[in-house]
Amino acid sequence: MAAPGDHVASGNAEENILYDLLINTEWPPEPDLQPRGNREHGTSFVLTKAITGPVLYILQYVWYSPAKFSLPSGLVRLINKQINWHLELTSNGKLLAAVQDLCVEIRSAKDDFGSVIGKCQVPKDPNPQWRRVAWSHDCTLVAYAESTGTVRLFDLMGSELFVIPSQTSLPGDLSYAIAGLLFLEYKASTQWSAELLVINYRGQLKSYLVSVGANQSFQESHSFHFGYHYPHGISSVAYHAEHRLLLIGGTGTTEDGVSKATQCGISAWRVLSGSPHYKQVTSYEDDMSTAMKRKGLWRIINVRLSPRHGTEQDGIFKMSLSPDGKLLAAIHFSGKLTIWNVPSMKLQGEWTQNEQPGFDEINPDWRTAVEKRKKMKDKESYYCLMDINWWAENAVILARCSGSLTVSSVKTLKNLLGKSCEWFEPSPQVTAAHDGGFLSLEVHIEEGELSIVPWNEEEHRDKDWCEDPDCKNLIEPCPADLAEFLYDEQPELLVYKTDLLSIDHVKGWYLNRAEEVENYSRQVDGALSLVRLGKERNIPGLQVLCDDLVTLETLVYEAGCDPSVTLKDLRQIKDIDKLNLLMKNSSEEHYVKDAYQWMVPFLHRCEAQTPGQANKLLEEYLVMLAKDDLKFPLKVFQHSKPDCQQKLIPDQDKLMTIALDCIYVCERDNQLALCYDILECLPQRGYGCDTDMTKSLHDKVDQLEQILSVSEILEKHGLQKPISFVKDTQENPKEAHNLIVRLTRHTGRKQPPVSESHWKGLLQDILEMQQNVYNCLDEDTCYEGFQVTRSPGALLQMKMGLPWIFGPTNGPLEQLSCGVFLIWACQKLLQSLQIFSLSSELDADIEGVLHISSGFGLQPLDNQHFSLRVNRRHVCRGLFKVDVKV
Repeated sequence: MAAPGDHVASGNAEENILYDLLINTEWPPEPDLQPRGNREHGTSFVLTKAITGPVLYILQYVWYSPAKFSLPSGLVRLINKQINWHLELTSNGKLLAAVQDLCVEIRSAKDDFGSVIGKCQVPKDPNPQWRRVAWSHDCTLVAYAESTGTVRLFDLMGSELFVIPSQTSLPGDLSYAIAGLLFLEYKASTQWSAELLVINYRGQLKSYLVSVGANQSFQESHSFHFGYHYPHGISSVAYHAEHRLLLIGGTGTTEDGVSKATQCGISAWRVLSGSPHYKQVTSYEDDMSTAMKRKGLWRIINVRLSPRHGTEQDGIFKMSLSPDGKLLAAIHFSGKLTIWNVPSMKLQGEWTQNEQPGFDEINPDWRTAVEKRKKMKDKESYYCLMDINWWAENAVILARCSGSLTVSSVKTLKNLLGKSCEWFEPSPQVTAAHDGGFLSLEVHIEEGELSIVPWNEEEHRDKDWCEDPDCKNLIEPCPADLAEFLYDEQPELLVYKTDLLSIDHVKGWYLNRAEEVENYSRQVDGALSLVRLGKERNIPGLQVLCDDLVTLETLVYEAGCDPSVTLKDLRQIKDIDKLNLLMKNSSEEHYVKDAYQWMVPFLHRCEAQTPGQANKLLEEYLVMLAKDDLKFPLKVFQHSKPDCQQKLIPDQDKLMTIALDCIYVCERDNQLALCYDILECLPQRGYGCDTDMTKSLHDKVDQLEQILSVSEILEKHGLQKPISFVKDTQENPKEAHNLIVRLTRHTGRKQPPVSESHWKGLLQDILEMQQNVYNCLDEDTCYEGFQVTRSPGALLQMKMGLPWIFGPTNGPLEQLSCGVFLIWACQKLLQSLQIFSLSSELDADIEGVLHISSGFGLQPLDNQHFSLRVNRRHVCRGLFKVDVKV
């Protein structure tokens, strides 16, 4: 058992808890003694079964069916995963009942539950996980329920007061086991001390009035059946004394129109003083539901006739009320955790198993212990929640099948114990917190020492004196070697046939033998165990083989690699290929977890063998992934941010270097969004050390931002290019010009044609590209590339042509730029006049030239001067000879 230390009170509900782990009590294993008269008991059992068997069969056939009651498979699976012992703490935290195999110990909190004040003897149970124990409200009585449904009542000294026999049940039918064992305060008469509710998994409730003292007895008060509402039985019961509510948990329903609590399998029942004794407290949704009208005989028949197989329906496994009674925490068969307001039964929080922080963590000790590593082959079965209780009104204690234990906030499920959980043996049980601590029960199995068992030999006669070993040693100083046949079959072993083995020989034997074990048996565990034994005995030179076997074990047993991979195959491939094999089958959902679990330990092993190898391997691996997709490298960068506690890439300079390489090496043109996500993972200027290398890397990151802005412009206009293309062409004027031309042509080919406002935006984007990245180009070249698909007249008449681009042309630079644009457009117009015949469109273009040229000090001409084709050309040539005055 473990008791965390006092909780440090704070107004912040999310503040971490300072705690200690203390071992209060240890129970050594007890010998499993057979009772006296075992044969007589066995004979009586068979005889009784033979007499009562047919009667039970007839009763089941007449009233129910010949088959046993079928419990939900999820409930049976989870209960059987529990440990055999149980803990139950009184409501005030002063007394503890520890249910063991053959007794129930009663311990007091006065000496931290170190001594036993009472011991209740109970018979051995064939299904110990299905037992249950409960305390009375005044902490003077202990009720113990067997898996058969029999209930025994004890006092604090351990004396058995009376036994309540179970209802008739079929052998092995666990549906008669007790799902709820509750003491209710009874005030109707002074004759009875308390009321005991016994509810089995079938949903059958029996109420007993119990009396202790001089008139020690019990009497059945009433009965009730929840099977009408829970045709598959119930699974959990909780009682709210203040509201006198009986909270029942069972299999959920898929009916429409019912409340969320009913869909999940939770219902609330008011305890009444008289018949019918229990009334369901319904919500507005339940009252208005049309599904409630269908509940009747036909619904029960439908359930009875429905097939047992199919998809497993979710339901409630365990429930626990908060100390103030305002919240109810529930564990579902699927591993889901829900928090409900009481008594309204409104859902306050809901987390599926995959949404719970740390649900897939595995005990670190399992990675080093060979026997426990075998459990990791089916590690998904250890993720489920096994027990729940309350630390405070705003925090719950969660225990999983894997042995992890956390104290989590009911709002966010943040672990208040710190960065990591506490680890116990699988399926620990926990109690509610009292006086700043809670108790946890675990079963720890210690491995014994191996020893050689001598052969069981029988001799047909006594040995003669000359056959005595001492005598034989004198007569035959060199006895025959019984292992000689081994050397005949394997002559290479003769090198080890000596009384004094050198260290090199011992090392060679371990290496060869481990390789043989793995090669012939394909049992990596056996070879790894042998190498670790050698390391424990300080045999040098085994670390490399040990690392290779650990990598092979991870590949075969955890990473889902081809099981035919051998140690010989693994040694023939490079480290980067090993890393790729480790992460090859990792899904996007579990990639980060697998990176911490598989990739990081592998990199540490490589770093131990060759310093500096880890960073090289990680960079090479991420760059290799980035060529095809930035999805997985992004996950690594997201878990290497400066605010991450456990970084995959702790060195921030290395983080920026790898991120830049990954972005530039990516060959796909649809990764821009991922590139921006990677950019957000990089540290800002001023974070960490301010070295020359760091400054240079930040400059490169700033340059990357400009390059990404160009890629964003290209993507916006439908001309996607890899990021590397922009980087490679930023210093190449020819490629940069061709890019602008392709961008303009691509826009010009769009159907339907784009609007003038779109052309305005395109020209602005081209100038922005030239200013940010393509400094090798001047503005004239950008204009020239922009005009490819547009007629010169259209360019001159564009509203954006002069005033929108340059604004009011008051300054000399603006006028010069406008003049350059005008002269360039007129040049293109003249080329059109020389090549094509004049048309009405060109006439309109020329008129536009004359209208715009007047704003630059050019003499405006009348249209009469353009009546002839030759005159038009002459005037246009004259335009080019005019100097723009600035």
